Amino acid sequence: MRITFLSAFIMLLISSCSSTIQIFETTSTSVEFDGKYYKFENDTVRITYRFWKLKGLMAFDIYNKLDVPLYVDWKKSSFIYNGYKLNYWLDEETSSATAIYRAHVYTDKSDSKSVKEGEAKVITVASSRSTTVRSERLTFIPPHSTIAHAKFNLLPASQFQLDVNTPVELVTRNDNPKRKTKLYSVEFSIESSPAVFRNYVTFSLTEEMENEFAIDHGFYVSKALEMDTRHFMYKEKDASGNVVVKKPYSKWSSFYLNPLPENTVEYRATSGIR
Repeated sequence: MRITFLSAFIMLLISSCSSTIQIFETTSTSVEFDGKYYKFENDTVRITYRFWKLKGLMAFDIYNKLDVPLYVDWKKSSFIYNGYKLNYWLDEETSSATAIYRAHVYTDKSDSKSVKEGEAKVITVASSRSTTVRSERLTFIPPHSTIAHAKFNLLPASQFQLDVNTPVELVTRNDNPKRKTKLYSVEFSIESSPAVFRNYVTFSLTEEMENEFAIDHGFYVSKALEMDTRHFMYKEKDASGNVVVKKPYSKWSSFYLNPLPENTVEYRATSGIR
């Protein structure tokens, strides 16, 4: 479609005046939300989830409630993303002799060499580490102590596009009550969600992993918002006159992306791009 000079000028004006952020809210199919965290608790463990990060992060804390040690077998634990199993543990070493570091990278539609969208592949990057370290398959959790674990993005694609027909609401801008701003919002079911993911972790009370048991916690992206960054994050003075940064949409059950201007609803709707 041919874009007129006026349309091009409007799009340039939109992209130069402000930036845009996308917020993704999640819902759990198996873990309760306590108002701040997704939190699971039984007589053995307490697991708390923290997703807030660019592209989201499967980050969680495991607290051992017992008076005896607890063990986690990462070989028998996985992150399941849109039905694909991704391993928490790989049987490999980081070695100075080969100077190799292996990392998981997700593929997306823009990657012509992609195997399947959202699937992980392995890349090799040069490293200067001077020791040889084998990743830990079994993690020992002492009584009444916590371990933290973080791996894998929740929306690994570099960009995400909302439909140009996404419902929009005109709201008061958080940084300036005298101004209005557009807030795009769309809800997803678990069937239509762009990201459905699970955390599967296997435990035992012995190092030999006898009588093991597992937790299987499911989540999905249930809502996406697109807004002016000034509505998402702004500065104001507190009662003592100190400048503080406010992020009213920031919470541990959500995460965010910084889309390029050409991937925003406003730009694509103005340009006629679908």
